Amino acid sequence: MREAKGSADRETHRLDEFSTRRVLVLVAKDIDNPSRAGGDRHVCLLAEFLARRGAAVTILCSSRKGLPKISRRNGTRIQRIAPLRALSLSIWARLAGGAGLRADLVVEDMIGAARAPFLAPLFPSRAVLGFWFQDNTGFFRTHYPVPVAALAGTVQRLVLATHVGTFIVCPSRASRDWLVSRGFPAERVGVFYPSADPDNLSQSSLEFSERANRFVSIGNIRRVKRFQEAIATLRLVRARIPDAELAIVGRREDDGYLAELRRFAIQEGVGDAVVFELDISDEQKYRLLANSKVLSIHSAVEGFALTVTEAGLCGVPAVVNSSVPPEAFLPGESGIRTQTDTAEAFAEEISRLFLDEGRWRELSRRTQELSRTFKEARPDEVLSSILDRLGM
Repeated sequence: MREAKGSADRETHRLDEFSTRRVLVLVAKDIDNPSRAGGDRHVCLLAEFLARRGAAVTILCSSRKGLPKISRRNGTRIQRIAPLRALSLSIWARLAGGAGLRADLVVEDMIGAARAPFLAPLFPSRAVLGFWFQDNTGFFRTHYPVPVAALAGTVQRLVLATHVGTFIVCPSRASRDWLVSRGFPAERVGVFYPSADPDNLSQSSLEFSERANRFVSIGNIRRVKRFQEAIATLRLVRARIPDAELAIVGRREDDGYLAELRRFAIQEGVGDAVVFELDISDEQKYRLLANSKVLSIHSAVEGFALTVTEAGLCGVPAVVNSSVPPEAFLPGESGIRTQTDTAEAFAEEISRLFLDEGRWRELSRRTQELSRTFKEARPDEVLSSILDRLGM
């Protein structure tokens, strides 16, 4: 039985100990979708976390050929309800029909590429927890033409305005601080740290001499990841270390950009030393990391940079730019943050790690230790308080 309605508002109502709490999760793609991005995975890990806490969790997401309409994963029920382009319309129809009222909490990925925002707070619901990854302005400027970037920026501001009265969860303190600086109440914005290796696939046994002089850059194939800088970096590294290699690991998203990268690698004279590992499994990704020496991150924007912790579990230190938030990356432990965001700066640091076994071994040890703290997904104190308040 429920507590008396007069004792709590619609956001903070609680169910008594005999009731099952119901959570509705709105996300573009589920974890089993081969084209899912890091943000999709992060939201789904939060869904699984809530399921472990006893909630009945339903995930509404896009359909894909080869995946069943309904499946289950780690205590969650996954419903693939429409193609990605039509997903928001399908979710709006369900929310308008009362889906938010039939759940005790709606968790939504607030904004994402290739779909309209879900805008759950505009529909009747008991409580909404919005998942916000980062300020997307840098992504818009990198990924879209100027007029489209301006429109996307306007959409971002409208989405944020829509969620002013809701609870928010972020992947890092940096994103949380950004929201608080824009007027969101600090007590309503928590952090959920993802699990770096939920399926225990990482490997770290290979020593320095057993690994290739290879650095790895990971992310969906789109311009915001700035893989062209990684290719330019390789050219400079090979001037000092002729057998150096680069593996670009990602899911196909922008075939035009992928073709540009292939041409650019040839133009830079490193076409034979750049390998594109596309749409590979997590097991294959971890095997590649375990045989490599360095991870590089050139992205224009990162919400958490989970790849730092994934690489760290394999003993791979990272060389990153200023886009990487501090929780996942600690200079001198996880690796090195470049002084400038240039191919020259990346090449200098990567070359030093390839040539200095002692330095590499020390960073490898430290990044493993730090990354192990992210083996399990966990909320920060603010999010824990929010979930308690929501009866979750």
